[in-house]
Amino acid sequence: MKILIVDDSSAMRMLVRRALRDAGFTDLDITEASDGAAGFAKVEEVDFDLILADWNMPNMTGIEMLEKLRAEGYENTVGFITTESTTPLRQRA
Repeated sequence: MKILIVDDSSAMRMLVRRALRDAGFTDLDITEASDGAAGFAKVEEVDFDLILADWNMPNMTGIEMLEKLRAEGYENTVGFITTESTTPLRQRA
């Protein structure tokens, strides 16, 4: 399974990677990106099965990346890693 972890915090990317491994997912091909713009560029190169993205990042947020992916016709499964929990933000996603 090819997974893209997109977060501006390298520590958070490492924690997500470790959480996946600790959950028993050991046969993963994980790629990392430091913001939504870099994440989008990676998606143009690789067909990821799952994208796990932070909501708030510089250059391009996770939701902006998702909107751009959908506008360009990409249908990758995207999950957000965030502390944001307001109803309007969840509905936007």
